[in-house]
Parts: sequence; structure tokens; C-alpha cells
Amino acid sequence: MPAFSWLALFFGAFYFVYGAYLPFWSLWLEGIGVSAEMIGLLLGAGMAIRFAGNLMVMGQIKGAGHLLPVTRLLCLLSLLAFLGFYLSHSLWWLVGLTLVANFIYPTLMPVGEALATRMVVQAHLDYGKVRLCGSFAFIVASTLVGALVGNFGSDWILHTMVAGL
Repeated sequence: MPAFSWLALFFGAFYFVYGAYLPFWSLWLEGIGVSAEMIGLLLGAGMAIRFAGNLMVMGQIKGAGHLLPVTRLLCLLSLLAFLGFYLSHSLWWLVGLTLVANFIYPTLMPVGEALATRMVVQAHLDYGKVRLCGSFAFIVASTLVGALVGNFGSDWILHTMVAGL
């Protein structure tokens, strides 16, 4: 697959999932019975752990040859982490999965940016056009998930994210 197509698909999928997660995740948590206080705690803990994921994972990448295998691994681990939200809604399970998912998933962005930078130099990729696919996917996901939630309930937030992953 050409670099442009692969990266457009990557950014599209990443921002599609993020377009479902960012505006709607607290609604999904509320839908499974989590209190407003705990939603705030979970979202705050998720934001706090993100920097650790970026530092630890990006610090282990020693060269351009590691970028694609790490991207594939992070995608798989992200899928598994979000599938885990189907298994239980107990508080400690949600805390643990929130930390794991927010450690792994956001780290895909700097890895993807590093891949894109490499492709700009190596294959003369038009970064703006590739990145536009991600922005479009975010808008599509936010609109789609809003409609799905309005018609079918908040369970569709997680369903859409897993489908995107």
C-alpha cells in the first residue's frame, strides 16, 4: 500500500476513534452507571497517565525501523484495552482499563507523527493532505456517534470505537 494511503487510513482511524472518545466517553460512563464524581476521576486519571505512555514508548523507539512494528503493536493493544470495557463495569476494572487504554492509545499519535515525518522526507508525502483525512474522520465520528447515541443509546459509543480500532 502506498505511504499516502496507509497514513491516511492510519490518521483516519485514529481520529475516528478519538472523535467518538473525546466528546462522548463521559456519556458512555454515565450510561453504565458511573457517578459524575467518578467520571471526573476516571477522565482525570486518563489524562494524567498519557504523558507517561508517550515518554516510555517513544523513549524505546531507537530508529525508523521500529516505528511500524510499534504502531501495529499499539493498535492491537488499544483494541484489546477497549474490548476489555465489555467484560466488566466494576469500579476497579474501569480504573485499571482507563489507565491502560490512556497509556496506550494516545501514544499512537506521536508514533504516527514520526512515521509521517519519515514519509515526508523519504517519499515526499504531502503531510497536509494526509492529516486532513484524520480531521475529516474526527468530524464524521463525532456526528455519527451523536446520531447513534440519540437513536440507539450510549452503548454505541464503545461499539463505534471498537469498530474504528
